Amino acid sequence: MPHHYREGGADLITLDGGDVFRAGKVFGMKPIMKELYSGGSTGYYGIAVTRATYTNVRLTNLKGAHSCHTGVGRTAGWNIPVGYLLQSGQMKSKGCKEHVISAAQFFNSSCAPGARLAINNPYNDDVDNLCDLCSGDCGRDADTEPYNGYSGALRCLLEGRGEVAFIKPATLEANLGENAPYWAAGVTADDLRLLCKDGSQAPISDAANCHISTGVSHSVMTSGTASDEVIESYQRLLESATNLFSGDDNEEFTMFDSSAWSGRNLIFKDYTQSMADVKVDNYAEYLGDYGESFEGLQKCPETTIRFCTISEQEQQKCRAMRDAFSAAGLVPEISCYPPLPKLIASIA
Repeated sequence: MPHHYREGGADLITLDGGDVFRAGKVFGMKPIMKELYSGGSTGYYGIAVTRATYTNVRLTNLKGAHSCHTGVGRTAGWNIPVGYLLQSGQMKSKGCKEHVISAAQFFNSSCAPGARLAINNPYNDDVDNLCDLCSGDCGRDADTEPYNGYSGALRCLLEGRGEVAFIKPATLEANLGENAPYWAAGVTADDLRLLCKDGSQAPISDAANCHISTGVSHSVMTSGTASDEVIESYQRLLESATNLFSGDDNEEFTMFDSSAWSGRNLIFKDYTQSMADVKVDNYAEYLGDYGESFEGLQKCPETTIRFCTISEQEQQKCRAMRDAFSAAGLVPEISCYPPLPKLIASIA
């Protein structure tokens, strides 16, 4: 767990963008190296896509819209758009870190696979409308929920269930053209539009200028108290190791292949090509606008008094107290900040 790094019990850990945010914000850790993917890519754009015929659908007027998501907690399909809508103030927070119920009360209906799972809806709030557009069980298994995942969210849009799909550009590349699946047959780039943050629409080829934010690659992190000399030694080690062991033809050991251990993406993503210095001083600089989306996911309701709870039982009591105070008309209203152990568990 990241607190081991803060206390000097370990030196390095590899984390995705969401955990980079939590490790940096909660434990003061810093990124030192990043994974590089095909073509030197270090991430991808989170985009909002609509049909060209939906001329009135804009990123600035999605309240009450019908939406298609890759799954609750996924980067481009949930964390980026929902975090952005919360952080920008378009979506009102219904509770500290309670982005699922906030989204349920913002969208008219959606397909957001995983919305009913206890890990995403621990207090069993009424979020059924987040599953109304799904064609299966609203779960995270593509065999039982056809609209799960990136291709599933696009399919949800193309089959007329939703007005907007939150995906990434590679989803369009994989599903349009000669090798299109049957549900995308005949669909061309001209049939779709991107939704931009300024309220305009743009061709799907313009994702570089019309996206919500950029998801970042996985990063190797270390303690925020590590000296520059120590960090440089870690970077030299990883750079040298990458030069020696990044190729698939290395018989002794391959850094970016987990098949020998009967797993996937162990320590590093298996499709990593190389690694590079992050060239930033802290997690916020590394994450950029993606970090702002994560700030949105943590957001508490505005003008409320925040009670910090230290256990799940206190959190449940606090929620009941919040509802009772609100029903009695007491002001200002209160909100309940989740217990720290829950934050630690989320990055274990």
